Amino acid sequence: MENDIVVSKALLSSARVGAVVTVRTEEGKEYRARVMKVDGQSALVRAFEELCFPAESRLRITLMQALAKKEKMALVIQKATELGVSRIIPCISAKSTVPGGPGKSQDKSHRWPAVAQKAVEQCRRRLIPEITATMPLHEAVERFSTDGGLKLLLYEKENEMRLKDVLTAVTAGNAGGKVVLACGPEGGFTEEEVLFVRSKDFVPVRLGGRILRCETAALAALSIIQYELGDL
Repeated sequence: MENDIVVSKALLSSARVGAVVTVRTEEGKEYRARVMKVDGQSALVRAFEELCFPAESRLRITLMQALAKKEKMALVIQKATELGVSRIIPCISAKSTVPGGPGKSQDKSHRWPAVAQKAVEQCRRRLIPEITATMPLHEAVERFSTDGGLKLLLYEKENEMRLKDVLTAVTAGNAGGKVVLACGPEGGFTEEEVLFVRSKDFVPVRLGGRILRCETAALAALSIIQYELGDL
């Protein structure tokens, strides 16, 4: 099967001639295709394989990830992209490690979009998740907490509510098809940060009885959310 399709260049994960991408037709079908020609804002692609399952999750997940040490942010961005998140917001919290001091972004943050793009190509997604500029946690919560949907805060000191308890009580529909997940750095969020985030209608949850590393916690939570409400 080979069909030529004209698509908007903006809808491609890569507009490089010869690149293999995932495209979606107006009829809702998704194909693996090769970019044959790029002309202005359009691209001609040649579909060679129809996908049985959509590559993009029906659930729009925003990950607010407090800056982590060394290469952990790149790992979280890579794996979160593979797990289908729509947006990643790198945040500065009280316990974040920020080279250069407060207000400075991480040294290798310029690599993050490339990390996400490579992950998209590997996992056959159509869309590259948005990676916002690094911002303080309070600003991120204020700016994005009005998006609607289910808002969750991973908090290792939460004694009553597990992530499982919350997810079994909701469906993707009554979550509005959207989830915002806030994950802390090494050492977690401070009590003051938790109080502020809770005041913006985030539900604090824990992941069982073990204390997980920040990158493990984020990816475990994303996997569970996609399993319960998304497409895993």
